[in-house]
Amino acid sequence: MRYPGSARSKIAWSVYNRLMGLRARIVFRTSLAALAVGLLAACAVGTPTPYQPLQADGGFNEQKIENNRYRVTFVGNTITPREDVENYLLFRIAELTLSQGYDYFILSKDDTEANTTYLQTITNYDTFDPFFPRMWPHSTFATRTAMPITNYHAQALAVMFKGTKSATEIHAYDARDVQTSLATHVRRPVAAPRG
Repeated sequence: MRYPGSARSKIAWSVYNRLMGLRARIVFRTSLAALAVGLLAACAVGTPTPYQPLQADGGFNEQKIENNRYRVTFVGNTITPREDVENYLLFRIAELTLSQGYDYFILSKDDTEANTTYLQTITNYDTFDPFFPRMWPHSTFATRTAMPITNYHAQALAVMFKGTKSATEIHAYDARDVQTSLATHVRRPVAAPRG
């Protein structure tokens, strides 16, 4: 490259070219870091937990406490909304109530917990240039991004009864009514194709 003018101009052009190269590297590294975070987020995206027995990606589980008392849980994965987790829990209790020969249930205790973890990436930017040794003071800096990942875990203690529920009991649910009203919101697992 031909530098116009004196030796001072030559040094100025050299410094300018180094700085422009540094800017291009920073932009490239920033773009690369953003792409990496985007790819991580895309890999985390799958399908919400379907209504299924407990597996690695979530589902329902129950434990018999007494003849008519059960502890029921539903765990969703990181993309299952809280509302779905709570609906699946109620649907499972209704299903269990009817399968045990009861007509309605009362929730004596219920709770939904949010478990949040953070996926953190740290990107270091250095002004090192392999073609030019570090001849003048330079600096390095790093950026950090944290992406929250939340899954919900709902649990309830259900007591089951036969007969018609009392109209004054506000914590009592008719199992058939719950099944009917929530059936359209329940997503069953998709069967794997046979091959």
